Amino acid sequence: MTKPSSHKAARGDTLIGIARFYDKTVQELVDINQIKNPNILYIGQVIYLEPPQPPKDTLQVMFMDKLRHPIEGIAAKLKLDGKEHECKSNACGLLPELELERLGSAVEVWVQNARKEWKKVGETVASKGQQWMGVVSPSIKLTHALAPHDVEAAKKKYEPAHNPDKPHDGKAKGAPVKEGSAAHKSQNSAHNTIELSVDIPQDLIEYFKGYKDEPIAEEDWKKAAFQLACDINVLKAIAEKETGRQAYWRLRPENGPHVPSIMFERHYFHRLTKGVYDKTNPDISWPVPYLPNKLKDGSSLLGMNNAEVHAVLKDKNQRQYTHDDKVDVEDIRSTFSRAYLRLLNAYRLDKDAALKSCSWGKFQIMGANSAYCDVKSLKEFVQAMCTSERGQLSMFAGFIQNYPAASIKDSHGRTIGYRKSLHQAVKDKDWGTIGYYYNGPDYAKEAYHTKLEAIYNRLMKVAV
Repeated sequence: MTKPSSHKAARGDTLIGIARFYDKTVQELVDINQIKNPNILYIGQVIYLEPPQPPKDTLQVMFMDKLRHPIEGIAAKLKLDGKEHECKSNACGLLPELELERLGSAVEVWVQNARKEWKKVGETVASKGQQWMGVVSPSIKLTHALAPHDVEAAKKKYEPAHNPDKPHDGKAKGAPVKEGSAAHKSQNSAHNTIELSVDIPQDLIEYFKGYKDEPIAEEDWKKAAFQLACDINVLKAIAEKETGRQAYWRLRPENGPHVPSIMFERHYFHRLTKGVYDKTNPDISWPVPYLPNKLKDGSSLLGMNNAEVHAVLKDKNQRQYTHDDKVDVEDIRSTFSRAYLRLLNAYRLDKDAALKSCSWGKFQIMGANSAYCDVKSLKEFVQAMCTSERGQLSMFAGFIQNYPAASIKDSHGRTIGYRKSLHQAVKDKDWGTIGYYYNGPDYAKEAYHTKLEAIYNRLMKVAV
């Protein structure tokens, strides 16, 4: 029987007891796990029983399409030091891991095209540690005219793509895809364009067709502030903090429809679908929210395991931040364009849950909160969000006015009182309470409230 490499702490466990059970000393476990206080263990804390082994120097190549779905069956060659290693990508889009015997050597990636010709698509240098190289198809054109998606094809599940500790620093070239797929390289890099060269469900397109170029005028801001009996610059500060004042993007360059700025939240989708997609689609359905893109010091959580993330974020409760105990790009908060790819994937699984799991527009109101926005249905909410900035402001005012005060609970989960309402917080310029409602209980960790106040103070100076 294989000896376990770790132990997950349960209620009643002590480090002394774990050490005795596995024939270890307390000091060994302290050193291996870098435990600061051996007298404190958390339920669910992973205690490693052996020191980590130095990783081998390896390279692994992954082939992915525009939606970051893995591409299976790519015939490839890896050339290293005069040797060729022929292989095929598996269901996860991965080639077998190549062990690097000599560092500094050039590693070339070749693929076979439709005419059975070999073409070089990437090159990197053999480096120390676990090296990863991704080859991504820039865009896949399924149809030239947008049409309803294929329901049966949408049911097909893919294994989530893994992103090891550090992406390679080489320059991957080319776009290998399955035979018969038409791939076209995108030439547009405009900052206000979302490149989605994929099939989009027709009912989503119908929402986008309603766009009107109606920006918020100063008179509109004044009317909303009067309705809410608040300072106009508080409303403007929230808009700037949430979206940088940009409410819409172009779906495609030049002739593409305008779409509202969104952020997709996987923990909402998990809750609304009762976690049924957690195993098959953890990138869009998971109990824990997406992790921050960057920390305050500019560092990244990419490559960390759950215990390391917990130590960095200093959460009260240790959580399973990722499905595979390693943070990859699918666990990180995204750009607005990446959020649309997540929305499309979720929409094919559960339309209403996907729309409710997005924060929409200039003020980033969750679809799950549409009932507070003076609209009759989720459909009307999304239609208004896709129509104009003025419509978004109207719903924002309704949301502030109608959103209920959050309850305060004791250690047993019993309600013992209520927080100040969002409406009252906006009137009082209570930045902490606004941060609580807009960014959740951990708003202070990202300094949401202080950043919001700083924007407000700047706007006030400009207004003087």
